[in-house]
Amino acid sequence: MADAPGVGCSSVTIICSYPPPYAGMAIYAERLSAYLIAGGFECKVIDVGRDKTRGKAEHVLRPLGGRVLKYFSAMWLLLRHRADVVHINCSSYGNFWASLLLGAFGKIVGRKVVLTVHGGSFPGRVRGFGLIKRTNARVGLHFPDALICVNERIEAAVRSLGVPQEKASLIPAFCLHYLSDTVDRALLPKAVVSFCETHKPVLVSGITLESVYGWQTLVEAVDMLRARLPKVGLVIMGEGVDADKCAEMIAAKGLSERVLMTGDLPHPVALTICKEFADVMIRPTLVDGDSSFVREGIALQKPMVASDTDFRPEGVILFKKGDAEDLAEKVEYALARKEEIEAQLKEIEHLDYFAETVKVYKRLLQQKGVKRKSKPAND
Repeated sequence: MADAPGVGCSSVTIICSYPPPYAGMAIYAERLSAYLIAGGFECKVIDVGRDKTRGKAEHVLRPLGGRVLKYFSAMWLLLRHRADVVHINCSSYGNFWASLLLGAFGKIVGRKVVLTVHGGSFPGRVRGFGLIKRTNARVGLHFPDALICVNERIEAAVRSLGVPQEKASLIPAFCLHYLSDTVDRALLPKAVVSFCETHKPVLVSGITLESVYGWQTLVEAVDMLRARLPKVGLVIMGEGVDADKCAEMIAAKGLSERVLMTGDLPHPVALTICKEFADVMIRPTLVDGDSSFVREGIALQKPMVASDTDFRPEGVILFKKGDAEDLAEKVEYALARKEEIEAQLKEIEHLDYFAETVKVYKRLLQQKGVKRKSKPAND
């Protein structure tokens, strides 16, 4: 990896979920922290995700406590492990308010604070805020020194809460550095390899198995496709509270031989499955911020069919969210024009968005007057 621009031995603490499980924000924290360490930063991650015990890297700190107490434990970790910049990451699914509290605490104890808002449903939630919530959000957003929004609608929602233009940056939550995170094909699960080698075409979807991620639409679309694509196979990567319901629906529709549920997979394994076997990648969610799965598919030059949520990057084939028939039609469209689509995807430029995030850090460090010594990057 090339050096991250202009970094030295300054320290950053990222507050976010961290794998496992291997979901969007957690993968972002894993890849960003690896990028920063390779570029010369001292970096820690405070893992506020669901699973804070299994298989964590050495630079990951584990706060104690459940849904609420873990944020107070995270404050204690911030005091014990000093950082020049604290980078807090939140979605709109419950941790927004806790993240504002962490941001206020970080500011009070003298850190430079960056807050990134990822959640696809955040703009809708802001529109539903009453006077008290809107006031509290405006006060909370006053504390971070910089706001990063992963798409334009989130940026507009943040700005509607009184955040000045010069404080907010639009930076997607992706970097081509993600694509280096692969494994040898021989290390893939044998069940996955066998399934993919005996089905054609192979459709791959990476989702959390909850209703908002559209798994029902996905299964219904495959049920429609099997009449026209007799050997079609679908690989669903991910886990969630609806895993049993999804398995029951697959069995009820007689799709057990056509749909493989892998459960949660390490990101290197999931990415390699997409690279080696996917004819079409599918993102059927009802809401989305800036899906790393979608951007990975585009960067891998795989036809990507995704729901028409508030934001999708260039190169995506859109279907009407929740509409299984339209999803099936768009998958057939992608298969019929696969070579043409892949050629178009090769022309798309992918910026180094992690470098843009580092620029935000640099600006704050310059304001703080942090002295940084030269330190070679680890490739």
